[in-house]
Amino acid sequence: MIDCNNCAVKLLRYLEVQELNEFCEHANSCPCRRESLAPEEASSQLLRYSCPLYSATAAFRKRISMVRELHHAREREKISAASSH
Repeated sequence: MIDCNNCAVKLLRYLEVQELNEFCEHANSCPCRRESLAPEEASSQLLRYSCPLYSATAAFRKRISMVRELHHAREREKISAASSH
């Protein structure tokens, strides 16, 4: 069942989608707008692929840190073993 809060959120999403669709229709039919959007799209793609969209959880960061520490410890052991021969 939809309550007033959910309805308001859904309405905002609907309006955003409707406005986006109208904008896209205009951009697709207007050569000037397509040309002006090209650099913006390139910048957006660069940002999208250059940084994560979400931060890692604390638990995941801790696991990564532990793996790195283990890796470094093993590398130190290898160096120590090689230098003692």
